[in-house]
Amino acid sequence: MRREINQTELSFIYQKIGEAIWHLQHVEDLLINFHFIKFHAIEPNGIAEEEANMVLKNLQMLPLGKLIGIAEDKKTISTEFADSLREFNKKRIWVVHHSMRDNGEDLYTTKGLRDFIKNICEFTDNALILQREIESQVLDHSDKHGFSREKAYEMANNYLNNLKGLS
Repeated sequence: MRREINQTELSFIYQKIGEAIWHLQHVEDLLINFHFIKFHAIEPNGIAEEEANMVLKNLQMLPLGKLIGIAEDKKTISTEFADSLREFNKKRIWVVHHSMRDNGEDLYTTKGLRDFIKNICEFTDNALILQREIESQVLDHSDKHGFSREKAYEMANNYLNNLKGLS
């Protein structure tokens, strides 16, 4: 049965889509940084700051699918992990480019609205899983190259404290 979408439901949908895109961007940034660390900055201070900034800026301009391909080609991620990221990228394309066109009319039924929100929330949950996986791979790689997890967490906390104005 068709029904009108109320303002609370619409606001919730917007909030969930925004949350999904925010976490998508975290996945992209983590993947960029992981690839950069493994392929471009192999040793600490192994790349000049100006060159590092240029490489990072160029990587940040790439769409997720292209970035996944480069990371796999350069062997900074495994084929299995690249497959997981490609599946995530297919869902990203739906969330960002097609969700409204493909499923906007579904929001006018209770089941369609529920399914739409479920798909968006599953995408966000998957983004969080991928974030933790990439973080784990970064920390494992850092440990192998003599940069302890403790030092990484200390640097991250200092960075966050600086953003908060606490340092």
